[in-house]
Amino acid sequence: MPNTDLLEPLFNLPAGSFSKAYVLQDKSFNADNTLCYTHLSPEFFGDTPVINGTIAPKQTLEPRRYTFTFINGSDSRFYHLTLKPAAGTTGVAPQMTVVGSDSGYLLKPAKVNDLLISPGERYKVVVDFTGRRGQWLLSNDAATPFPAGDPNVATIPQLMRFDVGSTLSEKDRSSVPAKIVETNNVALPAASLISARLRTVQAAEISPGVPQLGDKTALKTYTDPATETPQLGSTEAWAMRNHSPDSHPIHEHLVELRMVGRWHVDQWGPQDPVTGNAVPLVVGAFQPPGAFESGPKDTFVAPVDTITVWVGQYTIGGTSVWHCHILSHEDSSIVEMMRPLVVGNAAQTQLPRILTQARLDQLIRQP
Repeated sequence: MPNTDLLEPLFNLPAGSFSKAYVLQDKSFNADNTLCYTHLSPEFFGDTPVINGTIAPKQTLEPRRYTFTFINGSDSRFYHLTLKPAAGTTGVAPQMTVVGSDSGYLLKPAKVNDLLISPGERYKVVVDFTGRRGQWLLSNDAATPFPAGDPNVATIPQLMRFDVGSTLSEKDRSSVPAKIVETNNVALPAASLISARLRTVQAAEISPGVPQLGDKTALKTYTDPATETPQLGSTEAWAMRNHSPDSHPIHEHLVELRMVGRWHVDQWGPQDPVTGNAVPLVVGAFQPPGAFESGPKDTFVAPVDTITVWVGQYTIGGTSVWHCHILSHEDSSIVEMMRPLVVGNAAQTQLPRILTQARLDQLIRQP
């Protein structure tokens, strides 16, 4: 999340004791209260909500606006968050407004009634508890594993409780501005396409239950030579073709990115049994990003049967990694969802230039 700087106090968001961070996790415990790690390959799902190290906590709040930073620190679980009244509490749920994401603030804060957050994602949300005296539950109804679900996996419908009183310690002078102008959120992602080249990557499984990442032609392991090698100073859009059974939060290190959008794949070609490669045959209409995910980010939900595109400039040279942020996928074995990312001096002339949104749409539809 963004660090405090000279601009941030000018945004007038709830701050100080009215700004709180919550790390969302799911864990399991043995009878003696020690941690239990029963691995449901290829993921781990706990049966108990743990927030900031506390099991199903409660937080006492005043009837005013708060800034909450939600961080999904779970191994594999997605959360679909809503605020629901506990027994004895009535009325409309407090309004949530997303103001920031992984790498900075949204130019236009987005009002939401619910929020999907995958492992590794972070969202800064202003929640308005004004006139909402009572008890409110931070609830979750995400299918687990996401998105298909498994009836044998424990659900976690309630994460924590907020107890809202009736008195204020001081007048609430905070607000949510119509725009939050920062150094990294004014230019639209489409503006980056003018100078960008398109890199195609993919996520799939050759062996059932063993997800992998790869380039446009084949799935790879962690120790295979790097195939993602952006030129230092260049701009690339990455098109993630996900023909695996799961949605994956894909994360690149050492680069700031923006979501361009998604295309649903209605039909894939046959998957090669050796390389794991499959090409899209029938591609649906362009889907713009959700307003809540329109800000600077470094982690992107790549849904099943979808091509997800993000764009950014590579300003830091050297070797790092890109990977799925489901921990059991990125750290499972030598065959895992983690690949080297090498930013160097070699020009990537084999990648097509994008230039416009219309040309990007054409390139996405090519096998």
